[in-house]
Amino acid sequence: MDTKDQILQSAIECFTRFGFAKTTMSDIGKRVGMNKASLYYYFKDKEALYNDVIAKLRREHNSAVKIKLNAITKPDEKIIMLLKSEIDFTKSIAINYLSELQENEINPDETSAAYKLIVEESIILISKLLDAGKSSGYFKELDSHFTAELIISVARGLLLVDCPLSKPVQQRERAYDDVKERIEKSITLILKGLQL
Repeated sequence: MDTKDQILQSAIECFTRFGFAKTTMSDIGKRVGMNKASLYYYFKDKEALYNDVIAKLRREHNSAVKIKLNAITKPDEKIIMLLKSEIDFTKSIAINYLSELQENEINPDETSAAYKLIVEESIILISKLLDAGKSSGYFKELDSHFTAELIISVARGLLLVDCPLSKPVQQRERAYDDVKERIEKSITLILKGLQL
């Protein structure tokens, strides 16, 4: 494991234990055996380090999702599974790293620079799944990119309404599970309307 990977692993441990706000660069440095100044050689600040942590966790998440997607044949079921896994990923990040934050301290859309990339990545993947469903005759002719944006907008809207950071952690944990069910029902309605 190279130095940057060691720092990322130490950051994951610190963010998990203390949350983002309470973790200091010194905490991370101590775990990896470096002083705070040395960390700044690899990461310009704690937010940049956090973004790289999220990117690392996201790569691991994506690998697991690809395996699950390959095991499913119906395009609509793939999309629903993808959205549910996105909620699980979001829940993990919010509970493990942002649990101590209040809504007025952070904008969910700006949790990290990585968040925007995650949304764009999801739109692209859903668009590809819609295209595959269209090619196989499962879905009607449709604008797959627009439809993918709509699906993500509906899912994000339900998520932001049901799981605001202002809720206590225990309530949010239950809310993430409840919102998965609401998203599944809502997106299933959209996808049924697209089927031939």
